[in-house]
Amino acid sequence: MLRRMVGVGLVACALVLASSGCIHTPIAIAASTKPLDPNGYDIIGKVQETDCLWALLGILPVSTGNHLHGALEDAMRKARADALIQVSVETFYQHWIIISRHCVQVNGIAVRSRGTPQPQPPPLPPML
Repeated sequence: MLRRMVGVGLVACALVLASSGCIHTPIAIAASTKPLDPNGYDIIGKVQETDCLWALLGILPVSTGNHLHGALEDAMRKARADALIQVSVETFYQHWIIISRHCVQVNGIAVRSRGTPQPQPPPLPPML
């Protein structure tokens, strides 16, 4: 009886390990996200942004996401930049027993062209 319980336990552990995992894949490299201003640019700093899609059982989406343009726009908006240089894009997939996540991750250096005015943050909503 004990031997059977141990066997069932080992099979259960193997199934749990087999049903979870992670894949990380580089997909693109670019010098910049747009042609840079001939007047030069100011370096703001390194940025990293991720856009993800969550799914139940790996097939039923419960969120929107996993868009390259979404990750690029978020990275530039948060840094108040008008472009990224030394850009690399990766995708990764994480799967756990019930839920999974598929993401696009953008890494780069945020820059602002010298001829471009600094973007202003959106106004705060009025207080009630």
